[in-house]
Amino acid sequence: PDQPNISNLKLFPNPAVNQATLEVYLNSSEEIGIEIFDLLGKKYDFGTAQFRSGRNLKTLDLRSIDGGVYYLRLISRSSGNEGVRIVVRK
Repeated sequence: PDQPNISNLKLFPNPAVNQATLEVYLNSSEEIGIEIFDLLGKKYDFGTAQFRSGRNLKTLDLRSIDGGVYYLRLISRSSGNEGVRIVVRK
């Protein structure tokens, strides 16, 4: 079986205030979708980003999101979805 393309997904700082940095490793370059959901299922779309093979860092601007607990999801065509919980403080 093929290895998932996304691994070692981290988000820091967590809790975050106005921004957070997404760290993710990919086995091969790919365009990845980024979404954040609140606990009621409301989606905040952060678009897509081109990630390269290896370690990737991406800063996410969280100023438009209220304080609370969220779930960040990365959408990969090659290996499905990966996610992590994030707390946003205001």
